[in-house]
Formats: sequence, structure tokens, C-alpha cells
Amino acid sequence: MNVSHKMTVALLVLALLGLVAASAFAAGEGTEETKLNVNSATVEELAKVPGLTPALAQEIVKYREEMGDIKSLDELLQVKGMDPGLLEKLKDYLSTDAVSGSKCTC
Repeated sequence: MNVSHKMTVALLVLALLGLVAASAFAAGEGTEETKLNVNSATVEELAKVPGLTPALAQEIVKYREEMGDIKSLDELLQVKGMDPGLLEKLKDYLSTDAVSGSKCTC
């Protein structure tokens, strides 16, 4: 197997791994590794989460920029437009890891 073929295979494997993670996310089967971190996600990334509109995604980022890291998903109830029912659904898709990537121990 030549170098070009090995690189092609490696790229295909990486693409498949990305598809598996994306499909798990879309199916609501988020694990801590596949959940979206609300402390580092962009508006565009948040807007892809089922149930989040672009406007609500923008409000989450605005809140985070003003208040700092979100320590608990329940804190999202302070975000304009968030309601308890939606928040419960979002818990399958979101995490609150500290921006550095370590768990928040707040």
C-alpha cells in the first residue's frame, strides 16, 4: 500500500468517525464526548441543536459572554427565551465543560 493510498484510507476513516458522532448527536444519543459544550460553541453550532433557533442560540452566546462560563445547564433558564420544557430536551445534546476542556467543579 503506497503513501497516497494510506492517506486516503486514513481520511475515509476520519470522515466515518465524524459521521458516527454527528448521527449520534442528531439522534439524541449524546455522550459526554459528543455533547456540544455551551461554553465554547458558536451561535452556528448551537443553532444546529434540535429545538434551538438561531435567535435562542444567539441569546445563549450573549449570556455566556456577559456572565462567563455556564456552570450548570439549569443556568440556561436565565437566558431570554429559554423555558424548562425545552431545557430538559436540550440536556441530551449539551454539556457545560469549562472552556479549557476540564469538567467544571463550580
